[in-house]
Amino acid sequence: MKLEKFKKNKKVRNTLLTLGIASTILGGGIILYRSYALYQESKSYDVLQGIIPEFGDIELAYTVDGENLPDSFPTKESGYIGKEVKCNEGVTAEWNNITWTLSDIKVENKKRIICTVNFSTDTSEATLAEKAKLGDYVDMTPTATSFTIPGSLTGCAEEGSNCNIPSSNGDQTINPSELTTWRIINIKEDGTIEMISENVSSAEVYFYGKTGYKNFVGTLNMISGAYENSAYTIDARAMGYNGQTEFITDTSTYLEEWPYQESTKDNSNESVGGGDMGYLMDVALVRTAIGKIRASKKLDVNASEYYLASREFHFQTGYCQRFVGSSYEGGIGFHVLIHPDGLAAKGHTIRPIVILKSDLEETGGTGEMNSPWKLS
Repeated sequence: MKLEKFKKNKKVRNTLLTLGIASTILGGGIILYRSYALYQESKSYDVLQGIIPEFGDIELAYTVDGENLPDSFPTKESGYIGKEVKCNEGVTAEWNNITWTLSDIKVENKKRIICTVNFSTDTSEATLAEKAKLGDYVDMTPTATSFTIPGSLTGCAEEGSNCNIPSSNGDQTINPSELTTWRIINIKEDGTIEMISENVSSAEVYFYGKTGYKNFVGTLNMISGAYENSAYTIDARAMGYNGQTEFITDTSTYLEEWPYQESTKDNSNESVGGGDMGYLMDVALVRTAIGKIRASKKLDVNASEYYLASREFHFQTGYCQRFVGSSYEGGIGFHVLIHPDGLAAKGHTIRPIVILKSDLEETGGTGEMNSPWKLS
């Protein structure tokens, strides 16, 4: 039975740390005891990232299919599934296969607690969230084969708009079902999984002028919703969306007067058109999970520019839409839609994020690029 010691939470205050080491040599074996002062109150806690808050001694042991193994404590990448936890001293706890930690620990003035996690190599009943890891590939085909984006939302229906589209009424059409490969960027504690498309849309979507600027975020979210498949997904959002105002209605401050003295630096004027920094959350998620934010169209080796659901106000160039650049990794730019000299149109591709149901199981695959997870 392998034991693993977790580190004491650094936030514990006024807790006496004692270390007692008693070594006894019996038949050539050494028994090592370590003890900590106890937090003198009965509470329930969650273990986050190997840190056990505000109470005393606890060690982890484990078995795999009922056998003791000599290796160090397993990681999630081992492919095991924790089935049950048994602790001494009457302590109870559970194992969370998603966060890979103990949870719901109930302890009352106990010390030298040993909890044994019983892992199994049988993962047939495990959910995708319990098996998958960040960056994994998933096969999923959106239901819609065609989706129309109204010109009234993008501004492309307005007279004089220079949107580069064939439609006479400003409507634009995309094919959501073309994006079938996805990457996992977030596995939440409730078992839901956030995925971003591996590729961007083959078609560019155009926005024009004040209308396009005001409706930019909400329209991108609406487009992203077309990439759902109700058999597997519960929600969707545009890359970069983090609660920004979807459709700006109050234009009395930022959209009616020129000039202004500063560019977007925070979210303080976001709701009236002053731009936002909300896109940073998704950029961080994607970089952490995948290692890059650039993406290309299917069967294309070159990266394509795609929208971020974020507005930028620049005091010199005007009201802009943000996008991920194609020339180098990490590049984020913005294009002007409203300028003192007039209105402009610009088109970029779409890269949606969809959220999978918490109870999904897989029917095949390993999550690798050449063997993506198949959904049941």
